[in-house]
Amino acid sequence: MAITITLGPNGHYHVNDGSGYEHDTSANFLPVSGSTKLRRMLHETNELIVCPGVYDGLSARVAMQLDFKAMYMTGAGTTASRLGMADLGLAQLHDMKTNAEMIVGLDPYGPPLIADMDTGYGGPLMVAKSVQQYIQAGVAGFHIEDQVLSKRCGHLAGKKVVSKDEYLMRIRTAKLTKDRLHSDIVLIARTDALQQHGYEECIDRLKAARDLGADVGLLEGFTSAEQARQAVQDLAPWPLLLNMVENGAGPVITTHEAKEMGFRIMIFSFASLAPAYLGIRSAFERIKTEGIVGTPEGLGPRKLFESSFPETTMKLVDFISVPLVTLTPLVSAALQYRGADISSLLVEEDSNISYKSVDGQSESLETILADNGVNAIRQRLWVNPADGSYDLDYNLELAKRMVAADMVIYLDLHLSDTWADPGDQTTPSGWSTTDIDTLTWQLYNYTLDVCNSFASESIPLEIVSIGNEITAGLLWPLGSTDSYYNIASLLHSAAWGIRDSDISPQPQIMIHLDNGWDWDTQSYFYETVLGEGPLLTTDFDLMGVSYYPFYSSSATLASLESSLANMASTYSKGIVVAETNWPYSCPDPEFSFPSDLTSIPFSADGQTTFLTDLAKVVAGTSNGLGLFYWEPAWIGNGNLGSSCSDNLLVDSSTDVFRSSVEVFSGF
Repeated sequence: MAITITLGPNGHYHVNDGSGYEHDTSANFLPVSGSTKLRRMLHETNELIVCPGVYDGLSARVAMQLDFKAMYMTGAGTTASRLGMADLGLAQLHDMKTNAEMIVGLDPYGPPLIADMDTGYGGPLMVAKSVQQYIQAGVAGFHIEDQVLSKRCGHLAGKKVVSKDEYLMRIRTAKLTKDRLHSDIVLIARTDALQQHGYEECIDRLKAARDLGADVGLLEGFTSAEQARQAVQDLAPWPLLLNMVENGAGPVITTHEAKEMGFRIMIFSFASLAPAYLGIRSAFERIKTEGIVGTPEGLGPRKLFESSFPETTMKLVDFISVPLVTLTPLVSAALQYRGADISSLLVEEDSNISYKSVDGQSESLETILADNGVNAIRQRLWVNPADGSYDLDYNLELAKRMVAADMVIYLDLHLSDTWADPGDQTTPSGWSTTDIDTLTWQLYNYTLDVCNSFASESIPLEIVSIGNEITAGLLWPLGSTDSYYNIASLLHSAAWGIRDSDISPQPQIMIHLDNGWDWDTQSYFYETVLGEGPLLTTDFDLMGVSYYPFYSSSATLASLESSLANMASTYSKGIVVAETNWPYSCPDPEFSFPSDLTSIPFSADGQTTFLTDLAKVVAGTSNGLGLFYWEPAWIGNGNLGSSCSDNLLVDSSTDVFRSSVEVFSGF
């Protein structure tokens, strides 16, 4: 059987497997995080959210297959499956977070996962770290309890709890952490104080936790159904979670009874662990006594895999075994972004500069670029420039023209009143240079206001980069590399200003570094910043790099190709060459050119060759999205900051574009 894959003009692949049904990858959906989904179920429905207890990938797959709307990762199950031990406080943050991350990763937009966080695994710093790591893992909600650190399963005797003040410290820290990270993860306050202090103390603790901002309450170990019903009434309308452990310390309550009582979430902690133990033990005993497992007829490996894993996984087995795959492109593959930075256009026009196409016809710059294949425009934004050039009003005016020319906008936030680059990241006037909390708040409000300004003018933004070439940090001195934690905090805050804005659709958020050819530089920055905590991998979508081959003989095209490939495989982000250019004239370069580029001449033809080769590298990179030529038409500034005298795509003496501008049509 031959499978035909066609690439349509809309960029979607169509797969025809010979069955008569054509699969179109264009199916539109808006992915919603697990935490948002869980909150919506809590606040927009009256349903009881039933969560079977899962502890590994297989049990989670079965829950998904049976269309449960949510799942619960049990601490007892995680301890048993990962450590082979009883639930006596042995599992720590790494065990729990790693297991949760694996389960969520099976389907990041599938049923939300509520996870056990035990005691938070230590004091305030560990509680904060635990919340942060659960958020990074994609957990939708978690419960944190008031047992002592040497805790035990909630349905065992002999539990001891910490003081009310220490318990509320855990709740307060968890709430502050999720708020600081702008996460909507659901915070569930659990108390195990019933054995030691009685019912009234439990209600008092939960009310205090509720007042601190906990989203849901959990009183563990009810002694009767009447007590469970009373707790719902005493804490109404605050939603409560019921942990149902059959043959545990409390009564058996069905889902129908729990819903009638008014519970909003019901977890079954041992729903998969106990049956798994019985089933495995029975099979192993039969091997010993009969020499055979006794697997039911028809339940072979393939049937098991088909029953337990997504249909698409098994279809892939058939797909990759097909001897013939025919690729039939309806249009040639192209970079998504064929871009140019023309930030200086309005400044140029104020100086009475105009432009002519390759054939000498007077046209607007955006028309010339669009006619030659450019579809994306990059604009730099300064905060409070002395003369108003490149400020917000300037960029709104420029963007309106570009959108009218059917261009998408990439807004480059310099986060300074002037140039921001590896050698200068000066904090804007009026922004704090002494207090990082104040600065992060100012940055959040700035990105929020900028995006809202574009939204109010109905100007869509395709990309927003937080800072410009920030390898050495941003917003100095607080955001310098003296504190990567501060850098991470600033990037996170800026990202959430964009996310919280009214602009729709949401732009892709980019982090932009220089020296894209240097993988060591890229990996060190991201590994260090992401390791600090505040910045989440979900805070940004794109990784942008600058690639200027005339600044280092080491900046080979091969090095860039390797670096971009490493970035894509390590971080799974979209890759964009945010700045590049090639000389038309360079009689006295400051540095030797890279060895694999020395054959390319300094000319319009050389510009065409360089950009063609660069586009091939980007297009050949997994998630490679595009490139932007920096200031191709800045007449009067032809060297563009380099030692090469002319890097423009236009002749400064005649205002006529060179033939090299036509290269964009071929990407």
